[in-house]
Amino acid sequence: MFTTEQIVAAVTSQENIERIDLLLKREDVKGMLLKHKITAADIRQRLPKLAPSELQNLADQIADMPETDSSNLVALAPSPLILLLELTGYTDISTSF
Repeated sequence: MFTTEQIVAAVTSQENIERIDLLLKREDVKGMLLKHKITAADIRQRLPKLAPSELQNLADQIADMPETDSSNLVALAPSPLILLLELTGYTDISTSF
């Protein structure tokens, strides 16, 4: 049997994955990822393995980004993209200091 909290957490995690996936579908984001030899599909495979709090943090950062055209994305996207790469294991910035 599942508790209400478990059901809400599962639904929230799925909603966050869907919000992140919208970002991953953008051509400019795909291009930025490909510069690091990472595909959106690679990221999508790893998202379900993240803790609910990690997904929430990432989704919140993406939601906080202002609406912009792709020419400004380079300046605005690094934080969420770096976090995405860090959380999915493609980078290990936190241990490099």
